[in-house]
Amino acid sequence: MSVLIDRIQFFIAQKGISMRQFEMSIGASNGVISNAIKNSKDIRASWLSIIIETYPEIDANWLLTGKGEMISKENSYTTQIMNEPLLEYGNTKAKSFIDAFAEDLKRELYSINKRLSDLENRE
Repeated sequence: MSVLIDRIQFFIAQKGISMRQFEMSIGASNGVISNAIKNSKDIRASWLSIIIETYPEIDANWLLTGKGEMISKENSYTTQIMNEPLLEYGNTKAKSFIDAFAEDLKRELYSINKRLSDLENRE
């Protein structure tokens, strides 16, 4: 898959959700993503950040470049833990884990936004 929008469509299909569910989950208006797919057009860089924030299991490098695996091994396990009830981990351990995870996400988003900005500046 060479076009970014194709990778988004592939991810949606693999996730097993409708296009509308996906658009709603990222806060997009009806048709924002589906029209881009239909017309083979790229989407705004800001949507990429939102997609990565909303779906932390998706590998940002794969989404941007098509290289590597679609699902990040690290984030897919972490996502499973984050979706489990906090009581199983105890409040202190869960809070510590969530805080560390949030910091990792902030660093990753900063890196992704920088790469997106660099890519946009090349065009």
